[in-house]
Amino acid sequence: MSEPKSRISSAVYRTIEKELREQIRKGRWPLGAMFPSRRDLAREYNVSSVTVGRAIQSLIAEGTLHADSRKGTFVARAPMSQALGQAIENAERQTDFSRDFPQPGDRDRKFQERRIVRAGTVGIIAANYIEKLSHDAIILSAIEQAVSEAGCVTYTFNRASHLYGQLTSLEAATDALRREHVDAMVIISLDLDRTEVEEALSHVDMDATPTVCILAGELHLPIPHVFYDNRIGGYQAAKHLIDTGHREITVFAPSTASWITERIAGINHAAAQAKSQRVDVRVFDAPDIPWTYLEDSTTAAYNMTRRLLASGWVPSGGIIGINDLVAFGVMRALSEEGVKSGQDYAMVGFDDDAKARTVGLTTLRPPLEAMGREAARLLLEEMSGTRVNQQLRLRAHLIPRYSSNMARGMFSTDY
Repeated sequence: MSEPKSRISSAVYRTIEKELREQIRKGRWPLGAMFPSRRDLAREYNVSSVTVGRAIQSLIAEGTLHADSRKGTFVARAPMSQALGQAIENAERQTDFSRDFPQPGDRDRKFQERRIVRAGTVGIIAANYIEKLSHDAIILSAIEQAVSEAGCVTYTFNRASHLYGQLTSLEAATDALRREHVDAMVIISLDLDRTEVEEALSHVDMDATPTVCILAGELHLPIPHVFYDNRIGGYQAAKHLIDTGHREITVFAPSTASWITERIAGINHAAAQAKSQRVDVRVFDAPDIPWTYLEDSTTAAYNMTRRLLASGWVPSGGIIGINDLVAFGVMRALSEEGVKSGQDYAMVGFDDDAKARTVGLTTLRPPLEAMGREAARLLLEEMSGTRVNQQLRLRAHLIPRYSSNMARGMFSTDY
């Protein structure tokens, strides 16, 4: 007896789906890239457009691709791990093959119904400043919601809850959680340099305690982690200024760190790619001052700006503060001289500090909620017995405000 046609067609589109997922993982189509049309892929794989459509629909349903009815289909995130994809496939083999196109979300929902997560305690390390809604607090809320829905209990170690505002070291925090016998850990470490995180985690037994990190840069350790790409962020900041007509970009960086280096590299890359005419980038930095030694970056940037003004520097064009706190210091110093952002110069920062909206600062906002959700997803996979060896690179979002809106000087802001 011949095999049913539905099973044969399913095997073909599953094979194509696997190959497309693997090619995305290897970088053939990077994050944000437009995906080829169904017609082109059907020609490449020598199958019908319907078969290719089923494979693409599966990748859309799992979140790897995003379909825009007006613009096309794009790579939305790194593919799920091979083990997770295989688990979903095995589960769906036990279901009906008669449907041609599963609805968006069906695959994730089916897998959640079949997944067996070992309920336990998830320890979360964060620097949650009580007096304000910090980035860590936003990420923490997203994690808590996701893991609680899976039946887990959370235990939070707040690195910022101690006397005199001093932060507990990451190594001490992980030791404290292990003494609480947590079953798994999520470490939020946006305030730390990548090298510090790697040093602190070198002694953690990942097999005994599944661990996922959330940070502002790529780890060079085989630890599942979620981060936003600072190089792309620098590129976005510079391109915003270039697209609004600026051919001179001044960067203020009163200290050093790996994430600062990455942001400056992205700024230079955007300038090098400008096609219309030359874009000059000038960096004012302090190469002998590590970021972790800088107690007040706003004051440091303010003092740096005052010194530059005294030496004859004339602000113009576009200015980038390597983060919002630095931008605040630059804006304050220039405002004291009657030089206004959004009128005399355009200003961009990073990280969307709570004060950025008040002073009208254009900034790059980290994908905080998405980072929390994705970290929780990776951790739940680990807790369910699936070995995850994955990094997720996310992109910050440009929030244009008055400080870079040179075309409408009536909205210029005073610091």
